[in-house]
Amino acid sequence: MSKKLRANILLLLTALIWGSAFVAQIKGMDYLGPFSFACVRNLVGAIFLIPVILMLNRLDKKNDSEAALADKTEEEKKAERKILITGGIACGIALFVAGSLQQV
Repeated sequence: MSKKLRANILLLLTALIWGSAFVAQIKGMDYLGPFSFACVRNLVGAIFLIPVILMLNRLDKKNDSEAALADKTEEEKKAERKILITGGIACGIALFVAGSLQQV
């Protein structure tokens, strides 16, 4: 399969998922408010991501990524962790604002 065909298939799949989500949002708003709906939607997403995160962590350990991290000092690890947490919070806030505006 060529890269162009694969990219087009993934783009089509994304559009199908995105489009069908609007129908679910409209129907969901019949029973919940916008923030309650967003909360439930994000909780469901988090529940599905937990096994993925655990699996990826397990794969990283098998690929000796721990050995590469062992070369870094504690200060470098703390700095990277701080950047990761700060970026995660910023992305979470942006996602919350965008999702809430879309839902309202």
